[in-house]
Amino acid sequence: VLGAVLAVGGGGNFDLTRATNSVTKIAEGGHQNTVVAPLGSGTCDGVLVKVNSAGQRRWGTYYGGDSFDEGYSCAVDGNDNVYLGGYSNSESGIAENGYQDTVNSTVTGDAFLAKFTPAGTRIWGTYYGGGQPEYAVGCAADPAGEVYIAGYTLSLIHISEPTRPY
Repeated sequence: VLGAVLAVGGGGNFDLTRATNSVTKIAEGGHQNTVVAPLGSGTCDGVLVKVNSAGQRRWGTYYGGDSFDEGYSCAVDGNDNVYLGGYSNSESGIAENGYQDTVNSTVTGDAFLAKFTPAGTRIWGTYYGGGQPEYAVGCAADPAGEVYIAGYTLSLIHISEPTRPY
């Protein structure tokens, strides 16, 4: 796992994210237990891992599709749901039950945001972007379950306001 970012949740559990080229010993009991794209030669998948206060992995998941994907940030809300933000160049495997964009809007990649249950099941995933690359490099959640992403864009077109998924 390349340079991890972590968030602390209830009960001393913590979640960490980034990206990996590894196809073993990463994912178990989470949303995506195997890689979709062939890793290596410049391709990687995002990862999200929940670890308990004793340092034991509770679950881990790859998060990626058919191309390059990377997790840059994660956050935990008041119900211990986990949010993963990052960058994706994939056209599949990222958006499901998405509420902003269900299609990657550019061949150069979009930001993404995904929500997981405390047990590692994906609730929804969505792209966020315009006509150029976007990156969700920061993610925060409040106790009420509102989630916020921060990042950067190279798009000159307007990126629309998201609709509420609930």
